[in-house]
Amino acid sequence: MTLSLFISTWIGGERGWSVTVWFDFHHGRAPLEAYQVHNLWNKGHLVYGHPDNPVDDHLAAKTVAVDAAAEKSVVRIITTGHGQGNTDNAAEFAMKQHTVKANDQTHTWTLWRNDCAQNTCSPQGGNWQPGRAGWCPGDSVVPEDVDVSAAAVAGQDVDLDYDIEAYENCCRPDNESCNASNGGCCMSFAGECNYNYTGHTEPNFAVSSQLILYRDPCGVVSQ
Repeated sequence: MTLSLFISTWIGGERGWSVTVWFDFHHGRAPLEAYQVHNLWNKGHLVYGHPDNPVDDHLAAKTVAVDAAAEKSVVRIITTGHGQGNTDNAAEFAMKQHTVKANDQTHTWTLWRNDCAQNTCSPQGGNWQPGRAGWCPGDSVVPEDVDVSAAAVAGQDVDLDYDIEAYENCCRPDNESCNASNGGCCMSFAGECNYNYTGHTEPNFAVSSQLILYRDPCGVVSQ
């Protein structure tokens, strides 16, 4: 097993990060153990708000066969929003609703962190205090764990879907109506519609998600 770490930073120059990793080991046996992981939706740069490239095209529904030994099923979603200077200042600084569906079961939450100013990895350089879509600079991302056990019946298939609130970014280079006098389409640089990758970057989400199955460790027969 390999453990890797990637840090994206904008601090420039020769400066970087000093990283410390620690592990907690707990004695005993958990009442349920995670034993199967099914990858669902994994996108490093999911464009958000372009009508010719809707997010639904990249978040197709999934059908997963639930193992007969499964006693609990959890969909784990790790999503963060990025990009700024757009309509609603999306996706880094926009509060948008996200939804996981499992058969007829629905779970909706607002992807947002409002505690960035209390980040223990602070003070920092730059604009680290404002809330953001699912993350804070220098802090870990908290997963959204959705218990779908009621829908994911052992020995049967479960239909899973992931939806993000409908949104159109009018502040984009290919939008002919994007201009400085259109009433606030662009949030930065007086309505500049071209992405400059400083104050105006394309709205997008980074998504990682899995269906995790749990079983009773005492029910496992050793071979």
